[in-house]
Amino acid sequence: MGIVLDMIMHLNVTMPDGTEEIAMQWMFERYHWNVTLDVHGLVIYVHLQKSWVENIRLIQCVFCDPEYPLDMELYKHIFNTVLAPESLVLDTIFNPTLKTLPIVWPNNLLGLVAMTNLKFKYYDGYMYMGSDMSWIPFPIPRKRIADLPWPDVNHETESVHM
Repeated sequence: MGIVLDMIMHLNVTMPDGTEEIAMQWMFERYHWNVTLDVHGLVIYVHLQKSWVENIRLIQCVFCDPEYPLDMELYKHIFNTVLAPESLVLDTIFNPTLKTLPIVWPNNLLGLVAMTNLKFKYYDGYMYMGSDMSWIPFPIPRKRIADLPWPDVNHETESVHM
């Protein structure tokens, strides 16, 4: 499955007084992710196969010298090289981390329906996700025998004739 998105990335620094400041901000334009979703019951694991960005634009650089501008084409090349499958960064850093962060689909909705068999379908440019649903029956209130009204054995009752 392919995902294309625009993303802002921050590089934060901690100042000597302990405050955090944004040192740099980049806009990743048309950032592509090729992913595989491994579905185990109601648990989804994401596996990133390949990633690349078409353009990186600098939004803000607090500590940069305007006389020596950053080369965004070089940043894009480095980023795309690091995230290429051949670099093994995806298999050694990204995917082991993603494996520890599964997406868990709920097994019931408000206690009214039970959900099983998570399914994905791609149709007409959209990704659809769903699961089989079964209604959870409401509990039938049943009084216990001890709670039912019984005549008091120590009290005389009157007979009513019609």
